[in-house]
Order: sequence, then C-alpha cells, then structure tokens
Amino acid sequence: MKRKLTILVIFIIIIIGSGLRAYGNWKTAIYNTDISTSAYESVDEIYNNTVIKQGFYCKYNGLSGFSIRVATYDWTNTSYLLYHVKEKKSGNIVAEGTISTEELKTNSFNEISFSKIDNSKDKEYILEIQDDNAKTGNGITIFKTEPGDLAGKLVVNDEEITNQALVVKVITHRFNIEYFIVFISLMLYIILFIKLLNKFLK
Repeated sequence: MKRKLTILVIFIIIIIGSGLRAYGNWKTAIYNTDISTSAYESVDEIYNNTVIKQGFYCKYNGLSGFSIRVATYDWTNTSYLLYHVKEKKSGNIVAEGTISTEELKTNSFNEISFSKIDNSKDKEYILEIQDDNAKTGNGITIFKTEPGDLAGKLVVNDEEITNQALVVKVITHRFNIEYFIVFISLMLYIILFIKLLNKFLK
C-alpha cells in the first residue's frame, strides 16, 4: 500500500511539474531554420521612413509578441521603430508599439511583447515595421532568409521580396500540449531506467 502511494505521489508531481513547464511563451519560426546564420542577408539600413511588411500564419492561440533578429551596425543608435500587427482578413490592427533601437542587441534575437490575442489560431497576420524618421547612420537592419511554411509575403517599400522572409519567431503564450506529453514521457523513462538499473546492480 505504501509503495502504491509513493508511486501515485511521484506521478502527481511529474504531472504538475510537466504542466508548469508546458505553460508559458513559446516561439515558432516563420523562416527556414535549416539555413545557416552565415547565409542570412539584411533588408539594408532602415531609415527615411522605410516600411517593411511581413505576412505570417499563426498556428496557435495566444499571440503575444515576436522575436526578431537585427543588426545595429555597432553604431550608437538613438532612433525608434514603429510596429503594428494587422489581422489580414479583417484589416484590424491587433497590436502596435514603439521600439527603441538603442535597446536592441546586435546579431541577436530581440523580443517584442504586446497584449495577448486569445483567438489567433489559424489566422494570417501582417507585421509592419517602419522607422520613425531615422537618418542614415542611425538606423538598424533586420535579417532575412529563406521562408518557412508559416511565412507570407515580404514587402519592403512596396516592393515584394520573393522567396525571402524576415528572421522572425512568433511568440504565443499558451499551454504546449506536445511539450507536456514529451516531458512526461521523458520523466517516466528516466524513472523506469533508474529502477531497472538499481534492480540490475542488486
């Protein structure tokens, strides 16, 4: 009886622990992640009211931000970027904000968060980014590469860039059921392995 109770307690702990780990912010790339970072290109310096539009498909509910890889040219940037996210079908702007280029880390992913959109699953969106009157020598750039399955059109100053997508990861705040199942399976496998190992060593 005591042994069964111990097993039950361990199983409950695994379930709770897995659930806590599975709930949070999860990132999904819209670009081809198989491409080496050394092959990334840039959209050139973003200044003089450059407008960049990137379409993307959201697979999950809870859209709450994006993570974008930029380069700052190692300048002391003091400019700002304006962004908004528009639902493609309705044309409604569902998120918008301002990004200080001074706070961006070069050659790295930078997370931009906004209020969670609960019903974002299976919808198409357009991320639009524009500089706020940046001058040459004070702007940043964004990397682009081959598109993934979730990428829509990439348009820079009304010119469509074919077979390219921004290096962007969509952030959704949700319960990741796939991770939950895998993590539980891994924990049970480890416990079973330890049990068999102890039995073998006795």
